[in-house]
Amino acid sequence: MGSRLPDFISSDLPEPIRRALYESALQEADSEDPGLLERIYLRKLVELRNLLPQAEAAVVQRVREQPSENTWKVIGELIGTNASAAWQRYGVATTTPDSRKAQSAASQHRVAPSNLPGVTVAEAARQLSMYPDRIRRAIRRSTGEKWFRVYPTQGKRGSTIRVLDLDALARILASDSLE
Repeated sequence: MGSRLPDFISSDLPEPIRRALYESALQEADSEDPGLLERIYLRKLVELRNLLPQAEAAVVQRVREQPSENTWKVIGELIGTNASAAWQRYGVATTTPDSRKAQSAASQHRVAPSNLPGVTVAEAARQLSMYPDRIRRAIRRSTGEKWFRVYPTQGKRGSTIRVLDLDALARILASDSLE
């Protein structure tokens, strides 16, 4: 095990991984021909590369099953991205058509109170000719402004956001685009 690895073994990988791939190639080869070993090593490297996404997804799933501090934000930080991208990569893949139907049915039972003041985020976006996500980002960055209000929904969970002052929202978004 302490022997020197052949020159064709790339030093780009950590030594234990290089050694394990090389040892596996040696076991499979019927000779110590460097050309043959290099081709088998390459195939082993490709096999490893193809297994990594499945292994990563399995680890993410196990981590998510642990206590609540393992949020999608935490997972995103661990894999070098954000919460949304982490969920898109691993959360969506773990949902089944049946679980999506159940989520959809549950969301249909959430009812926003009727006759709330202001307009919905979607309606505000239509009136201001912009995407709703831009308004949601302004809401997340908000520091106590009174141009919107969050109302709880009746039912399982969730809330409804109503934009109370479109002019104030337009000013905030205009000042954001100047920065």
